[in-house]
Parts: sequence; structure tokens; C-alpha cells
Amino acid sequence: MPVQPIVRLGRRLVSGALVLALALALAAIVQLWRAPAAWGQVLDLRPPSPVVRQIHGQGLAAPASFAAEQASQDLRLIYVWATWCGACRYSRPAVNRLAETWETTTVAVWSGHATSVQAHLQKAALAGAAWVDPEGELAQRWGVSAVPTVFVLNSSNQVVWASTGLVSSWQLAAGSWLGQRLLDWGLLGRSERT
Repeated sequence: MPVQPIVRLGRRLVSGALVLALALALAAIVQLWRAPAAWGQVLDLRPPSPVVRQIHGQGLAAPASFAAEQASQDLRLIYVWATWCGACRYSRPAVNRLAETWETTTVAVWSGHATSVQAHLQKAALAGAAWVDPEGELAQRWGVSAVPTVFVLNSSNQVVWASTGLVSSWQLAAGSWLGQRLLDWGLLGRSERT
């Protein structure tokens, strides 16, 4: 086999790998820029104002309070979404997969009243207890500026992973594992373990 085609193939592979690495780096930078600046911080789970109402999805019992809902597992997921959000529709399967093993709370922001969100939940089959935040009170408290936004919390309510935009279940699982390691090593906020 002539040497020249092998050299051309090698150059194409190297340039393709560089383009892929650049695209991944750019995606990571955009993700970090858009994500809430909450990594390693304790998320404020005080009960929301009466404007924020709790509803529940298909077949789910509504817990007594927002903070109590977040107190029983090691890793918990808070999924902030909107009924009008196209990207939220594509992130929903990842959230539903993780809701099978992680306690999950969904918060519908800027989506209207509880009745319209409840109707949307029944069509969308979104897992987890649901809260309706028509004015974005919780989103503002948590630094959410875009939907979908996902927070993964440890048992101390520290954010071990935060993501805005399309997300897969493997990204959430890998990111939360890495975030907890960074907390444990003291590189991200203060760890619950000493």
C-alpha cells in the first residue's frame, strides 16, 4: 500500500480528533457559563411562598413540605423546567430514568397556573413530585436563568452537579459522582464528610 494515502488518512483522523476535542471543550465552557453558580453550595430549600404551589404527577403522593421531601436519600435530583420549553421535552427521559433510583422533585417555572401544569404533567408523564412556580421565585433563589436546569444534591443539600440545557442520565450520574469526589477532597465547597 502506498505511503501517501496512509499519511492522508492519519492527518484526517488527527484533524477530526482535534475538531471533536474543540467541540467538546466549547460545549463544556458554554455549559459552565450557563449553569447556576451553585456548585458546592447548600441549596436554599426553605418552603416557598404561597404563590408556589405543590401538585403531584401521575400516581404520586404529594409530600408534606418541600424541604422534608429532600431529606431522605444520599443523592437527590431537582429538575427545573417549563411547559413551553422544547429542550425540556428531550431531557425528560433522562430525568425519568434517574427518578427510578433517586428522589426527584420537579419545579415548573414560568408556566402558568397549577391546573395547566397538571394537565401538561399528565401528558408528559414526568416522574417525581411537582411544584408550580409561576413567577420564578425558586428559580431566582437558586440562580436559574434558563430551563431545563438540573441540580443533584447530596444528603447535606450541597449541589454536587448543576446543569443547564439538554442532559442525559449518564451525564448526571457521572457529573454527580465527580462533584461528590471534589466535595470530599475539599476542592468544591465544604464536604459533609470530615
